[in-house]
Amino acid sequence: MGGHWKGDRASAIAAQSVAQTIGGHIFSGFMEETLDIADTSELELLMQTALGICNSNVADAVPSGGTTLTAALLVGGRAVVGHVGDSRAYLIVSDDMSQITTDHSLVQRMQDLGEITPAQAELHPQRNVLLRAVGQGDELQVDVTTHSVQSGTGLLFCTDGLWGSLDDAHMLDIIVK
Repeated sequence: MGGHWKGDRASAIAAQSVAQTIGGHIFSGFMEETLDIADTSELELLMQTALGICNSNVADAVPSGGTTLTAALLVGGRAVVGHVGDSRAYLIVSDDMSQITTDHSLVQRMQDLGEITPAQAELHPQRNVLLRAVGQGDELQVDVTTHSVQSGTGLLFCTDGLWGSLDDAHMLDIIVK
């Protein structure tokens, strides 16, 4: 989280923690058993668990620090996405891009409640105020969603440094060129 104490350290710990948790299951044979399962609930639980462990690791290693996190596990035509904060994931199919995460920010909440418009949100002075972040509390609420991905489907993961500077159409234009 830009401007937060040791945000770079919190981000590194978060990435390592999620990779270790999910990687541990992959190497233990878990993935071989789930590749043919149509029900993604085990994968969603794995993602939920990984982000929960990540939250504890960041809180322990960087007290008063925090980070956003968006991660995906691609298995058998599915993307299981875990998300906390305002980093975003987009699904790109052909020349269409759609945001598949929802920002956990004050401004997003205000938009959801109809208090401000998307145009007002872009310029709002509190648009970087987060309601959820990794390492900021014991009980982290994580969004976990599953999306179908076909050959040629793209995923874009980015921070507000990108999506806050470019609109979706411009990002897509750069990607498909």
